[in-house]
Amino acid sequence: MRSFSRLEDPRIDLTEASIAARNKDYRRQQVVAEKAVEKARSSGARLLMARAHLLTGAALHHQSKLSEASSHYSAAERIFEEAGDRDGSATALTQLGIVLSESGDLAGAREKLDKARDYFREVGDEIGLAASLTSLAEVSRAQRDLGQARALCREALDIFTRTGRKEDVDAPVSDFRAALYQKSDFQSAKMVNESLLENRKVEDRRQSTYAKDKAGNSDPKTTRVAE
Repeated sequence: MRSFSRLEDPRIDLTEASIAARNKDYRRQQVVAEKAVEKARSSGARLLMARAHLLTGAALHHQSKLSEASSHYSAAERIFEEAGDRDGSATALTQLGIVLSESGDLAGAREKLDKARDYFREVGDEIGLAASLTSLAEVSRAQRDLGQARALCREALDIFTRTGRKEDVDAPVSDFRAALYQKSDFQSAKMVNESLLENRKVEDRRQSTYAKDKAGNSDPKTTRVAE
């Protein structure tokens, strides 16, 4: 295992950048992640450098600096690809595809997201797969391929539901609803909307129950989730 002195250890900066990201302090995230890139480069820690590029790209992305974000995502993807890390490469490709989509390059976005989807399937990362499918659905909807958009949303929704990630279902369900509206299937869109609202109510009840349990409330009447 590579050893670092405290001053040169990029992992410390990566941790600080992740904390800044959770706090939505994207400028701080960018500054610290950029330091991690340089430290990892100087020490030859390639995979740490790839992670630092991802965090830098994400910080720039949140600041709507799409071109700069794309450069960092691309750098991360190249390193992961060279190292044979398909999961890391797929993560970078997904983010790169989202940036390209937001920049209006739908064909380029689809190419990156298709590759990300294939890599996630290969390594068995279901959550990453569902995220790439959701982004692909958005591209398909923008290209007015509504049948494919619906199919991709359904697959993503099935994965999130099967893996218990109900907090993540909003994006594919919202895209599915939008595709139905574009096809003027208003009755189905209404049903999807009602399903989305019900899911939010269930998730709110689950979060409320979790918070009470964490607070040490042992009263079964207050901790039981409604059927």
